[in-house]
Amino acid sequence: MNYLHWWGGIRLRYSSSNNKIINNTATSNLGSGIILWDNSDNNSLTHNNVSYNGNSGIELLDKSSNNTIANNIANANSDSGITLWDDTNNNFLHTNTLNYNAYSGIELISQTNNNTILENFAGHNEECGIALFDSCSDNRISHNELSSNNYGLSIVSSEGNAINNTIINNTLSYNKRQGIWI
Repeated sequence: MNYLHWWGGIRLRYSSSNNKIINNTATSNLGSGIILWDNSDNNSLTHNNVSYNGNSGIELLDKSSNNTIANNIANANSDSGITLWDDTNNNFLHTNTLNYNAYSGIELISQTNNNTILENFAGHNEECGIALFDSCSDNRISHNELSSNNYGLSIVSSEGNAINNTIINNTLSYNKRQGIWI
């Protein structure tokens, strides 16, 4: 299926849980390609193409937790490839391709904790391969390839502390400023 919409291509809201979004194309939307919000939990987003959107490729917000985001392509979005924010916890991001986004490949914002970010490729993004902002703690970031971004991995906490994040066995190459900036 192909989706074109001003708010987003595919949107799950109000505790939409236990859904599978597989093998869709949600490109060139004015908003994000796929959006989960308001406690949308236990969903699986796999093998989707979410590129060229006006916001993020995939966006989870407002306590949408325990979701799997795997094997998606999120390239050339006007914000980030994948964005998790506002108490969006315990999600699993695996083997996604995130290139040429206007901000980051993967971005976690505002008390987004206990997520696993594993074996993703984020390259040629304007700012970061992976970025954590504002009190994002207890996240596991491992075996990712972060190449040719401004920063490979950035952890910045303007409000509160970003603590207990585990960063292990990532490949950071050809980033313009730093591989890891904390």
